[in-house]
Amino acid sequence: MNSQKKENTTTPRLLYIENLRIILSVLVVVVHVACTYGGPGGWTYTESGAGLGTILPLTIINATSQSFFMGMFFFISAYFTHLSFQKKGLLKFTKERIIRLGIPLALTFFFLNVFTAYIAWPAKYPNYADFSFMELWSSGRAFGFGVMWFVLALSYFTFLYLIAYLLIPALRNKQKKKLPTIKWYYIFLTSILIGVVTFIVRIKYPLFKGAGIAWMPFDLGHFSQYIFLFVFGVIAARYNSDLFVSFKHAKKWAWFVLFLMLVAFPALFFIGDAHLNGVKQFAGRGTWHSLGFAIWEQLIGFSIMVALLGILKIKWNKQCKIAKSLSGSAYALYVLHPPVLVGISVLFINWETVLLVKFLALTPLAIIASFGVAVLAKQIPLLKRIF
Repeated sequence: MNSQKKENTTTPRLLYIENLRIILSVLVVVVHVACTYGGPGGWTYTESGAGLGTILPLTIINATSQSFFMGMFFFISAYFTHLSFQKKGLLKFTKERIIRLGIPLALTFFFLNVFTAYIAWPAKYPNYADFSFMELWSSGRAFGFGVMWFVLALSYFTFLYLIAYLLIPALRNKQKKKLPTIKWYYIFLTSILIGVVTFIVRIKYPLFKGAGIAWMPFDLGHFSQYIFLFVFGVIAARYNSDLFVSFKHAKKWAWFVLFLMLVAFPALFFIGDAHLNGVKQFAGRGTWHSLGFAIWEQLIGFSIMVALLGILKIKWNKQCKIAKSLSGSAYALYVLHPPVLVGISVLFINWETVLLVKFLALTPLAIIASFGVAVLAKQIPLLKRIF
């Protein structure tokens, strides 16, 4: 205990958040590679023919990751949004947000998404394999935000936050007291409540592609959690709090995560006949499958978030040069990884093997290549300012 206290007094207290960015960035790549080879979720390029032995583990990976990793991105973004706005003021903060959010959005919509689609084009549409990049671009068929839905949503959230900040005087007053350690039953009940709200939202907006609003190209069925965590991130920053659970309790939450992932999810999967009928009945429309999945999703999602915050705070609150470079490149990786992943998948398109083997073999390559491109991009002065 004394050594831990000594370490925490000599190490910047939020380095574990920077390390958390590395974990979340790795998961972004893992989830999209899993989508390619049989896991649920939309992606630019996918391969068919996955059997149950591939679908079940990749579904567990994607469902577990989706339950928390984007929510944590919103939480971290909100935390630093509040601190940054307090420090920089309206004009400087707005200018920086336009650069960091607006430019990558435009770059993705008009170029990166088209480029990613162009890489996959010969594999998806062999009869149009000679389609040039300019023909695809001028057709407008591939314009879109793709993975940058997160940044678009964050832009909306940030705009609403600025309005609230300017209209609500209490937000401008920094609290001296920190939030107390949150009791386990608060976390548990919050998970259940958001699970029920998520179930209700998914009656109208199920997790099917295209189930949303035209000017909001999002899976709205996930946004109950995202909205809550963004608001909670602002509250955490306002109260100068970065730890909500003890290390001892965090380890218990980690054991609960393993139970939910390795026991509860397979049980829900087979009881709901997902191995026979697929996973669409879990996506919404008021089915009992959807209710069970929504509650499971929030329980495991909040459990993972609490466990990560509590464990990383003690065990990984320091950085070497490599970790510093990787965490600093996390945003660049998020923006730039789609063409890298699709390029690797297309490169190995003729490798005939079980898709689970492809996933296991190509995921490390995709992670290394994505971080490599991101780190190199950060060396370019103009991109360094954006990322």
